[in-house]
Amino acid sequence: SPDGGAVAVWADVTERADLQRSLARREAQFRSLADNLPDVVARLDRGLRYVYVNRALERVSGRTAAELFGRTPDEVGLP
Repeated sequence: SPDGGAVAVWADVTERADLQRSLARREAQFRSLADNLPDVVARLDRGLRYVYVNRALERVSGRTAAELFGRTPDEVGLP
């Protein structure tokens, strides 16, 4: 402040931290399930770029997840 004082801000982030832990737990559960399915599972962003692929898609496409991430199905020759 202009008179040399201090400003203190207190925020309770407990609820946010709990939500983040819950989201991380659900994401881990999803990945565990999807990675062990025999069917192809993928997540794409709004630009239709891969942000997640399961092991079945890696097997079917012959490409690793790293090769698919950030690319569209058209870019990698997949339907």
